[in-house]
Amino acid sequence: IAFVERDCGMDFRNERPELLLVCVLLFLGLGTVSGSRDDACPEIDAAEISRWQRKGDIQFDARVSENMAFHKTDKFKVQSPDDQITMIVKRGLPIDLFLHSSGDCTGKPSFWLTGGPDSSVKWLWTDYGPYPAVDPLIQSEYLKNSYYCFRLLIPSSLPVGDYDLWAESECELQGKRSPELLTKVIVIFDVIHTGSSRKEKRQVDGRLSAWEEWEYLHNDYGYLWVGGSGMVWNYAVASQTVRLARKKLEQKMGTSELRDEVLYARALSRLIPLNVLQGNWNGDYSNGIEPWQWTGSEEILSLWLERNVTVRYGQCWVFGGLLTSLLRSRGIPARTVTNYKSHHDRGLTDDRRSILRQYDKIKQSDEAVWNFHVWSEAWLPRPDLGQSADWNVVDATPQEPSPLGPGNPYRTGPAYLPYVKRNTGNPNYDTTFVTAEVNSKQYCPTRGGYVEDLIGIAIVTKKPGWAVEVYSYNNALFLTANYKNVGRNVGKRSTDDIVTLPPQHSGCRRRNGLRVSVTPESPRAGQNFKVIVTPGNSTVLLNKTVVQMAPIVYTSQSLGVVKVVQGSLEIQVSEADYLPYLRNTSIFRFRAGVYNSSGGFVFHDAVLVRLSFESMTISVAPLMTTNNSTNFSIAITFSNPLSVHLTGLVLSITAPNNEDYVNNVSDVAPGGSLFYNTTVSCGSTTGTRFILATLDATEAQRSVRGHAMVECAKSNQTIPVATFPPPTTPAGSREKGLACNMALLVLAALMFILM
Repeated sequence: IAFVERDCGMDFRNERPELLLVCVLLFLGLGTVSGSRDDACPEIDAAEISRWQRKGDIQFDARVSENMAFHKTDKFKVQSPDDQITMIVKRGLPIDLFLHSSGDCTGKPSFWLTGGPDSSVKWLWTDYGPYPAVDPLIQSEYLKNSYYCFRLLIPSSLPVGDYDLWAESECELQGKRSPELLTKVIVIFDVIHTGSSRKEKRQVDGRLSAWEEWEYLHNDYGYLWVGGSGMVWNYAVASQTVRLARKKLEQKMGTSELRDEVLYARALSRLIPLNVLQGNWNGDYSNGIEPWQWTGSEEILSLWLERNVTVRYGQCWVFGGLLTSLLRSRGIPARTVTNYKSHHDRGLTDDRRSILRQYDKIKQSDEAVWNFHVWSEAWLPRPDLGQSADWNVVDATPQEPSPLGPGNPYRTGPAYLPYVKRNTGNPNYDTTFVTAEVNSKQYCPTRGGYVEDLIGIAIVTKKPGWAVEVYSYNNALFLTANYKNVGRNVGKRSTDDIVTLPPQHSGCRRRNGLRVSVTPESPRAGQNFKVIVTPGNSTVLLNKTVVQMAPIVYTSQSLGVVKVVQGSLEIQVSEADYLPYLRNTSIFRFRAGVYNSSGGFVFHDAVLVRLSFESMTISVAPLMTTNNSTNFSIAITFSNPLSVHLTGLVLSITAPNNEDYVNNVSDVAPGGSLFYNTTVSCGSTTGTRFILATLDATEAQRSVRGHAMVECAKSNQTIPVATFPPPTTPAGSREKGLACNMALLVLAALMFILM
């Protein structure tokens, strides 16, 4: 059943139970529906053999397309012309080769691989053979000799990397001939079908569904939650740039790290901050690029490859996007995750694996609780823990050395998620550090001690799928229950309590105290808004109420109290109150309380307000496809909501073919609008793609963003906007499963007739 679900791309147990019996009958009566391969060498005529490649005395067909379809790696195909003969395969699965030797070279050939981590090593197949049908299947006056079908198993212990596949024929008279290069082979991990200790919805017997497999391995575009705003992120999984950057990083890994998925993921979390991207949290980006200006992984990796120096600058979501790209490109399913109210522990340890001293309480004065933090999750088997595959936290943001101490690298994970959720205290690969990020107890003075529902109050990622609505800030997939024990504190450990993102209240409120809220609930830059104080069950007199306003950076550090209002339950906040601070932050905290007899502030409640700009609008009109490339005319519009000029404007556009265009545009007056028209191309890319745009101004800290989804066609037909998963994606919904459903029903009817 799991096999049929995975290959048909449907979750019968949750979506189509009426077809469950059909699957059972088909599985028992007809065998596998797809993904299998015959053991018989197929009949091939002389005309087809004549089209095979020839290397010396060997004429062969490397079966690149067929092998990649069987390995389900055809989506990884790099779209560079020089990679047309490159075969991407998974460890532990076989590949088929068709060979024909001319003359007297009819002996059994030798096969081997060279390359990988050590180019001097020759990976020789000593146990292989032709198909069970080894007798010659083609004899003709034209050929005189037979062809053979060989099946070679890619060893499961082979280090991942780029290899050359060689063959050497042995002739009766001349002996062995010179080796011939058949094809280039890229070997990736296969970690999807290894089972799981958890059974979650849309996961069957521990396997990712076809929809999840496509999303977490092949989808080039994700959506990242960055505090109070979101952005489409271009992972560019199959791009040549990502492949070359990954290859360069792998040259810095040891053979053990290239053999083991867990060690590989851990190595990437170390190598990215050490080589590729420099973090910066001090607010001065004058000698680099501001972290929120990036729109994807490829532009960062391209700069790194071009300049061979660490790119400046990134913050947690940029590190997370890079790590997710590189993991996916090597066959490890990955997703980028945002944790709201994330604790950064600085404890000491001597276990040489974890950097945490104590994860149950936030105690040290130099520890912090960030408004949010972003990391990656990787789907990995954990034989080192005696556990099967599950999600693991891997974090490339340079936070603390692991193990803690001079000379040790910054790295985090992979932390096994079920251990994090159960608070096992297992220190393996920083599991306790991640536990602290989501499950620490924070001191709450209004509740008289350490409480456990203030940290990790919402943990989110993008929902699987290509529909337009999943690329939206208010349509997140909540993962909070995967990290936290829901049963112990339902109010804060379930998603029901989270009405808006980012969460506005921390949960540290005075019992029977004042309550504070904001209207409108999500104000935008340029708007005036109100902060409302309600007495609740408090007996505080009206003239005793105090509201303090303070700008907050995303690491939760306050820039100081900038406004105080006393004796009012409704506070008007105008643009003039927050405009001077928009260059440094867009987050403001309003604390409500009273002054005691000695003049000290007594805290009751607080609310966080994140001011966001209206996004840019991108209108798309398709143009005629020329030179096998779809072109689009785009019109970008943006209205300035502020009462001041927006100056120093830089408009950056990422086209569907991942090319970047940077343009200096004119200042926009108060209440004025920006209009920009240009043409972008799909290049050689096909399928559903994004046009991404960012606008940066001197007066605002964060970039204004916009995106449009387009369809890059293979022919003269173009589709300007895609609102549904394209035909190339797995069938993961009822609509997409229609064709598969019909096929299953027809086969079931035929089977019934035969029975």
